[in-house]
Amino acid sequence: MAQAQASWGLLLPRREVVMAQGNPDLSKVIDLMGRDVSTLPRCVYTTLNINADVAQAAREMRAFVEGYYSAPYDVLARLQGHCAGTADTCATWLQDFVASGAQTVVIRFGGPDQFVQLERCAKAVLPRLRG
Repeated sequence: MAQAQASWGLLLPRREVVMAQGNPDLSKVIDLMGRDVSTLPRCVYTTLNINADVAQAAREMRAFVEGYYSAPYDVLARLQGHCAGTADTCATWLQDFVASGAQTVVIRFGGPDQFVQLERCAKAVLPRLRG
C-alpha cells in the first residue's frame, strides 16, 4: 500500500493504455486511500538492450531475463516491458512512455555488459529523447 502512495504505472505489452488510463485495480486502492490518482507521480521501470545488431540484442535480452528470473522469456515478456533493438527503437520505446504521461523512467539493461549498455544509452538513446 505504501508503494501505491508513491507512484503508479505497470509495464505491460500495451504500455500506452496502462499509462494513459492507469490500472483499474490500483486506482480502486488509491481511491480507498482517499488519494487523487492524477496527483501521483507516473513512473516506468523498463529493460533495454541497445545494439545495432538486433538479433544479438534479442539473444542477450533473452539470456539476461531467463538468467535473472529463472523462468521462460516468453512468459516474462508478456508481463514485463522489454525492448531489445537499435538506439532508435529503444528511444521510440521510451518516448512512447513519456508521451503517454510517464514523468520518471527507470532503465535497467538486459545484457552481459552493463557498462557498454549504459554508454550506448547515454550517447545514442537519451539524446534522441531530449531533441
